Amino acid sequence: MKYIPKINSFKDFIFWPLRFFFNLPLQGQAVIGLALTLPLVVIMIFPKSESSESQIVKVAKTAYLKTGCLENNIDSLKIRSGESLKLLARQGSLLWAETTDGKNRGFVKASDIFDNSDELTLPDRRSRSSYFITKNKFEKLMEDTLTTFQSLQKDYLNAEYLRPSGKNIIGEFGFYVIDSLGTQLRPVITFNSDGSVADYRLEFWRYRRGFIHNSEIDILSPLISTKEFQTFTPFDNWFTNLVWTYLIGFIPVFLFVIILWMRYPLIWLPNFFVNLIISLLIIAGPVLWCSLLRVQGVMWMPVVPVTGILLFVSCLLFWAFFSGLRCPRCKHLIYHEHTGTLMGKQFIRTERNRHEIARRNIKHTTSGYWKYNFKKVGNKSVKVGVMEHRYVDEVTYMEYEIRSLIQPLTKQYSCPRCGHGNDEKSQKVLESETIQLGTYTVKEKYSRDEARG
Repeated sequence: MKYIPKINSFKDFIFWPLRFFFNLPLQGQAVIGLALTLPLVVIMIFPKSESSESQIVKVAKTAYLKTGCLENNIDSLKIRSGESLKLLARQGSLLWAETTDGKNRGFVKASDIFDNSDELTLPDRRSRSSYFITKNKFEKLMEDTLTTFQSLQKDYLNAEYLRPSGKNIIGEFGFYVIDSLGTQLRPVITFNSDGSVADYRLEFWRYRRGFIHNSEIDILSPLISTKEFQTFTPFDNWFTNLVWTYLIGFIPVFLFVIILWMRYPLIWLPNFFVNLIISLLIIAGPVLWCSLLRVQGVMWMPVVPVTGILLFVSCLLFWAFFSGLRCPRCKHLIYHEHTGTLMGKQFIRTERNRHEIARRNIKHTTSGYWKYNFKKVGNKSVKVGVMEHRYVDEVTYMEYEIRSLIQPLTKQYSCPRCGHGNDEKSQKVLESETIQLGTYTVKEKYSRDEARG
């Protein structure tokens, strides 16, 4: 109950969730962070897809089935009125379909072939279905003799577009192949009649996004790849979207704090290195995750600016509240608690000071001399006349003395587990008085440049 903040006003009610979160011990905050983020990670790594039941229908109007979208693979097939077409899914205003022989596949506008397509019961295909893979891994996949048309559709994604080419079939898949420079490419694969890979080429899709484009892509690809009929993704509602976009990068920090809470795995690690590691994780995790989202295609605004703000606030909160978060002796993840305050012997502190009460100029002199200076244009050196002003002022000061009665304080803190303690010394002013000692006058010399500061 000690972690539950009281509500005394409407303002307290509005900020209650934040106050409750920051009242919790650090391990409690980490547990809440993992409870929000890990389920989304599991959903993306082990996605659940709905069954895709196709329908064979007769086309009511003549239309064209687009069987390619890349620049060198743009083609379409004319579907005449009355011909049969196998409908696979709905994607917005488009229908994903193929011919009954399975040799042509692509997209066609629903309004082009039906007067009322709303009556069709088809699964919804995600428009951003994709699989991210590095160029090296993709090339090895294409060279593997076990790679076939069927295995690609089973293990990765279904072909978006298909069209025949003689005895072969040309397929365009939703792979995003990332080369060593970060450029994203889309493959066009030619299959033999038995389904084996005959040839492939990579077409430009979009320029580099983010700075991650090496083997990390292959490791983290399940987090940013999406199946065609995946039932849920974090982008489906605003809350999971916010959690997925801005908190996933903090998972390494949450896990590290939980390990610290367990104590024994890292009991040998000094607190200085613990603080350093957490600081690095606070920065590196969100930055890498932000770069991954950019690779996925998430817009720059507002992901990058908000991530930058979160990094600044996280580092500020950590160093303000959580630095030195473990007991130096027993290494428990617990703060030293205040056990009492010792009062030392009182003493009187005396300080002398003065302030100016009057100033009068009594002398002003000028003198001229030559010096070399450079013009703004060119490097020609010329003599320039300089006039120097000097002043003498008569200044009157009031001198005073401040006498304060000081109470030394020593706040004592100790670890609830092992008793290890530390003291925090301070001073408290109990009484203070100012005594005027008198006035005196002096002469002060200065130049105009010194007066300007």
